[in-house]
Parts: sequence; C-alpha cells; structure tokens
Amino acid sequence: KLALKKAEPALREVRAAIDDLPPLPSRRDHEKILERLKAIRAGLTPRVQELREGEKWMRWANTNVQEELCARAEALREIADPEAAARPLSDLMERWKTASVAEPDKSQALWQRFKAATDEARARLEALHAQNAAGKVALCEKAEALAVSTDWTKTAEAIKALQIEWKSVGQAGRGQDKALWERFRKACDRFFT
Repeated sequence: KLALKKAEPALREVRAAIDDLPPLPSRRDHEKILERLKAIRAGLTPRVQELREGEKWMRWANTNVQEELCARAEALREIADPEAAARPLSDLMERWKTASVAEPDKSQALWQRFKAATDEARARLEALHAQNAAGKVALCEKAEALAVSTDWTKTAEAIKALQIEWKSVGQAGRGQDKALWERFRKACDRFFT
C-alpha cells in the first residue's frame, strides 16, 4: 500500500545510506547492515518502478477523461435554457476532481478549457437569475403600490394578475428568492387584510 510520494524518498534514503555507511565497530556489522540495506533497495526499486508506471498510466487515462469532460462542458453552450445547462455542472466538477491528475504537458490547457466552459454556463445562469430578480422586484413594487388602494374590486383583480405573473417569472437565485417572495407576499397580504 506504499504510495509513490513516500516510496521515492524512502528509496533515495536507502541509496544514500548505502553510499555513506558510517564506520561500524566490526566488519561483520558493516557487511550485515550493508546486506540489509541492499535487500531493502532490491525490494523497493521494483515497487517504485511499478508505482511510477501506474501513475503514468493513470495520468494518461485521466487526460482522456478530462478531454471528455471538456467536451461535455463545452456542449452546455448549445443548451438554450441556462438552468438546464447549469444542472450537470456539479456532476462534471465531481468527475473532474476524481480525474484531476493528468499528463503535465496537457493538464493546464485542459483545466483552462474546462473552467472557461463551466464559467460560461454559470455566468449565463447568473444573468438569468439577475433578470428574474429584476422582474420580481418590479412586481414587488407594483404590489406595494396597490397595497394601499381602496378600489377593492379592481385592485384585487390587479393583485391576482400580479400573483399569476409572479409564478411565470423564474428563480432569482438562492439568496434572493425567499426575500423577494416575502416582500411580495407582505404587500399582497396588506391589501387583502
């Protein structure tokens, strides 16, 4: 279960110990310790090579996975609905994390490509949320203006129309939706009370 990050320094330490073995009380002790160090090196060297080879293959495989994830993220540009385009983002990010180690000469370019595509999808969603928030603020202002009206029948119909319109406006984002809804409902409740 030895990891490459620990195996390589351990192998370097064993090699250094073999090269710089200090004088020992007897030649027999010297040969015994030297023999043990060489046995450790002999056991550790193939394991380090195996780990290096495994990491090389993992980087190669992850590069292919990252290229696929980039293509999927870039395909989100084709989806007209920003909310539908943003839905797969968390899954794509999780998959990217599991394949984060790629070939050194390609990894930075792939990350930039992936990040640009996901940032674009997020920006489209944020723009939609800002537009929806502006629409909801306008509806709140209309409801607040009608809340003090005494023309009961006409105003009741107008507020009901605002409520129907409210349902047609999309989400304004997690932080704003609740506050805007409470503001709108408060104005409506004030009138109907």
